[in-house]
Amino acid sequence: MSPLGENVITLCDWVEKGGRAMFPITLEKNIYTTSIESKLGILDSSDYGAVVDSIYFEDGFMVGGGKGFPITDAYESGWAIQLDKKKVKVYAHTDDKNQLPLIWEAVHGKGKFVVCNFGICEKVTRG
Repeated sequence: MSPLGENVITLCDWVEKGGRAMFPITLEKNIYTTSIESKLGILDSSDYGAVVDSIYFEDGFMVGGGKGFPITDAYESGWAIQLDKKKVKVYAHTDDKNQLPLIWEAVHGKGKFVVCNFGICEKVTRG
């Protein structure tokens, strides 16, 4: 978000009018992200990362959905957040009792944000 700077507000206005925006990599907490958290459906966030050691895809989201997959060599590749379940639709989360959201969409006005909180981009986890 830092490269966008104050243009993040322009992006939010565009989405609100019907645009679609996707954040394909885990966001980090900073002044710009904090300013739009509620627009992304985030209720609460922390300054630290969260370990992503599994992923569960909701049934119907993609082929192989409806079950979880372990991730070997897990590390803090996600952002520790809590979503407003009334404002978002979660498509993937960790496959544990905490269910850290990993992929979700948040409606903002006439548009949508899609956020990926996965952060692991090695060959084994792509696709």
